[in-house]
Amino acid sequence: MSIRIGGLISGMDTESIIKDMLKAEVSKIDRQKQQKQILEWRRDSYRETNLKLLSFRNAIADLKLPSTFTGKKVESSNNSVLTATATSDALSGTHVIKVNSLMSGVTRISTSEIAEYKDTLGEQFGLTGTISFTLKGKDGVSNTYSFDTAAKSINDVVDAINANASTSGISAGYSSDGNRFVLATVDKGAEEVIEVEADADSFLKTTLKLGLDVGEYRGTNASIDYDGAAGIEFKSNQFTLNDINLDLKKAGDTVTVTISQDVDAAVDKIKAFVEAYNAVMENINVKLNEQREYDKSSHSYKYQPLTDDQKDEMSEEQIKKWEELAKKGIMNRESLLSSIASDIRMTTNGMLTNCDAVRILEAGVTLSSKSEINSYAETLAGQFGISGTVSFTLKGKDGENHVYSFDSSTDDINDVLNAINADTADTGIVASYSDNRFTLATADKGANASLQVVADGNLFLKDTLKLGIGTGTYTAESNLISPTQDVKYLKYQSLSSIGIDTMEYVTGSRDNGKLTIDEDKLREALQNNPTDVMNLFNRTQTVLEEDGQYQTYDVGIGLKLYNTLSNAITSINSKAGASDAVYDTSFLTQDITRIDERIETLEERMERLEERYWAQFTALEQAVQRANTQSQWLSQQLGLDSSQSS
Repeated sequence: MSIRIGGLISGMDTESIIKDMLKAEVSKIDRQKQQKQILEWRRDSYRETNLKLLSFRNAIADLKLPSTFTGKKVESSNNSVLTATATSDALSGTHVIKVNSLMSGVTRISTSEIAEYKDTLGEQFGLTGTISFTLKGKDGVSNTYSFDTAAKSINDVVDAINANASTSGISAGYSSDGNRFVLATVDKGAEEVIEVEADADSFLKTTLKLGLDVGEYRGTNASIDYDGAAGIEFKSNQFTLNDINLDLKKAGDTVTVTISQDVDAAVDKIKAFVEAYNAVMENINVKLNEQREYDKSSHSYKYQPLTDDQKDEMSEEQIKKWEELAKKGIMNRESLLSSIASDIRMTTNGMLTNCDAVRILEAGVTLSSKSEINSYAETLAGQFGISGTVSFTLKGKDGENHVYSFDSSTDDINDVLNAINADTADTGIVASYSDNRFTLATADKGANASLQVVADGNLFLKDTLKLGIGTGTYTAESNLISPTQDVKYLKYQSLSSIGIDTMEYVTGSRDNGKLTIDEDKLREALQNNPTDVMNLFNRTQTVLEEDGQYQTYDVGIGLKLYNTLSNAITSINSKAGASDAVYDTSFLTQDITRIDERIETLEERMERLEERYWAQFTALEQAVQRANTQSQWLSQQLGLDSSQSS
């Protein structure tokens, strides 16, 4: 940096003059900084929306769990006796359960304090000579224990019994703090046993106060009476019966266990889904509809990001309020947000449809005899060798059951044809017979054609007419691996069918696209048809592709929304990045980086310009100084000449 002389000679305010001369350059830099600030605000706004989308996707993830819709709620009339939970497969109902016994081993503890610990049995209990007893455990081996009371202590008794514990299943313990002796089986259950075969000195019963007589003492399995079925045993106090998980706490009491559909949990999860959806819609609606305030007189937006000089003249509160106004409307009509909102609304409000990969392989429904049937005769009995009455029931497009019954001794195959075809206008089902083959078909040859065999008690259709079909619904053949995956068989095919509707559209409203819930209608659907509600959200379809490979597609509203949101989140990440990203290559960040580079270039240019101005003014000051010096010299010379002349 060159030496700056700021008006010391000329008396000019050089710094102010240069600052005024640089205003145009500062203005260029400020405009770039303002543009950068707007891009940063837009980036932050996109990231805020992305967090809303992520929360919404998380709410949908809960709806992808079958347990959300089919979970069961279990109540025990006495949790101190037993507690219970249930799997989603448990049937709703009430069960009466009596706890006969808990799974337990054999445990005997001194009924009161025994004598205080001493180094020998003789000193502790006043015994003399040798004492002995014999125990038999689950291994069936008799173990006799003998102790010299003058040399052995109570700890030796414990150690001797425990030395066989791994095989006998009998363990011992002694606490000097409480002066109690414990004799117990290692494990629990009816197979665990302590048999006292001998206790001649009454050491176990009296000295150790265990109260054990000679005899067998067994553990117990857990045992319950369940709805009248008595004595059901389990080798644990925690077990599962009929998809009910029971945890026994106390024996001897009877409780009532009630299982019901956990509608509350499902309603809460669906409410969370709707709330997260509405939060996204409001967030996007506000941003798309906000307008930036325009100043017609200056032909520019009224509130621009503040420059550094402007901020220096304002308080923190004033800066905050100004920036709130400056941010307003910067996302107006942002195409990416508009597209995301549109995709979410279309997916949410649409009807379920089969995936695009589903193809109809054969038009309509046609069911024909697999091989030739018997040649025509004047009666069914004569043609097929049957007797009595044959009957079957069909259901067609009218959804009504049509029962057909024939006397095999008087009716023939043509009577069967005529009876079915007489109802064709209602059922859409047509029957035909030629070349010793019988055919049932739908008049409708479209993709939605179907017919249902409701009953075939005599197997007349299946075996006699050799159609090879059982009861069930038959549809147009497609490449779906299971016809029941077709969405037309779903009870609920839109959110509105379970009580979730879209609010009325009002231009510019923050509530456009939001959802409302008819909770009574939703609860009714979840109570009566939880699986159908689950399928509305989570239906998938597996199709056989033309290349012979199976492919599974998401069809349910929840699954499609999850995919839509994942794509939206990815798009915003590409546009604005993520605040926690280690390396941000998003479009907006790249734009901001380019502006930073322009600002740096402009600042370097201004710095060079400022140096040049200072150099010029310094040269001016130096020239003025030289002129002043010369003037002073001339004055001095003129003064000398004048004095010499006089």
